[in-house]
Amino acid sequence: MEDSLKRVVNGALDNSIIPMISDVTIKSVNDLVGPKLSSHLSQTLPKELHKALPDAVGKALQQPQLLKLMSETLAKSVSFRFEEHFATLLNNNVTPAFTQLAVTTAQRVAADVHRQAQEQIGTIERQRHADSIKIEQLTQLVTGLTETVTSMAAAQSEFQAQFLRSQHSNVRDRQSSSVSHHASPRPGHGPGHGPGHGHASSRPSVSTAMTAPIEPEKSAEELQFDEMFRQIEEMMKEGKYEDAVVRWLQTGREQEFFARYFCRFSPKFIQELSPLLLLSLGAIITMELADELMEQRLAWTETILGAFQLKMVSGYLDDQVADLVPKIMNIYIQRLEHLFMRVTNVSPQDMLLKKLSQMVTTANRILDLYRERMSPRMASGLRLE
Repeated sequence: MEDSLKRVVNGALDNSIIPMISDVTIKSVNDLVGPKLSSHLSQTLPKELHKALPDAVGKALQQPQLLKLMSETLAKSVSFRFEEHFATLLNNNVTPAFTQLAVTTAQRVAADVHRQAQEQIGTIERQRHADSIKIEQLTQLVTGLTETVTSMAAAQSEFQAQFLRSQHSNVRDRQSSSVSHHASPRPGHGPGHGPGHGHASSRPSVSTAMTAPIEPEKSAEELQFDEMFRQIEEMMKEGKYEDAVVRWLQTGREQEFFARYFCRFSPKFIQELSPLLLLSLGAIITMELADELMEQRLAWTETILGAFQLKMVSGYLDDQVADLVPKIMNIYIQRLEHLFMRVTNVSPQDMLLKKLSQMVTTANRILDLYRERMSPRMASGLRLE
């Protein structure tokens, strides 16, 4: 910067200041030096020279070469002193001022950057805290869903055992009834089988026939369902999909809400849900794959698997959620393979089999991604041991 200022100053001296000083010097010599020198010489020199010297001095001072020499000498002296004073001014005042300005500007910019960074860090910390709370809630929800699935499986096994026992009991009852039928008297000969008994008992009473149908009042459970339905419907209309799904999974009547409301929606809106919420939702959707809503359930399950795989590949998955992947994915695979076997037994050429196979493949790929993710952690654990 100092060299640039010197070049600017030298150019200004050569182009503007020196010519101006030359003109002023010539005019001053003509107007001041000549007359004063003539009067001084006229007083000190003899009379003989008094007459000739003024004309000679005047002519000499009017010679261009002399004037040019005097102006150049004066201009060089002035320009050197001006440049020296300007360099001193530049070093003592201008350069420190620019330096201080640069330092002040840099400090102000650094303070602004630091402030913005602190604000962003604070925002990230608040968001992380909120996400941690949601993750904790969803983890508890998934744990509850897993326990529900386990209890339902146990209840289903108990129901099947009771059903088998009931069938065996019915078979024994029919056998006993058949034996007693052959041993009992023919109907119509025993007491209580007169012709008037059956007709009297079949007539409805007058009070029953005259009673008008009364619409029953809604129970507390039905009123609660209506209130939860209203809340979920309002969230969906406002675009608060994650809040709506969380509220849905907290109702305890997940299948009923899916059949009566959510099955009408395209599953595209769930692609932006959090990974933990996707896992929880998949566990609910796949619980009853073979009902009359099988097509909608499979479409939702396919979307859930694709969205979860994409989030896992992009690294948008906490370790706390990743630890749930093997258990939940194995549940998905078991349910999809069970449906695959049922469809194969009924229609081996059904196009649905290809779709089910692709979904099982996606679930296995997610398990492979989980194993790849866990490999560094396992290796570091072995090194620590």
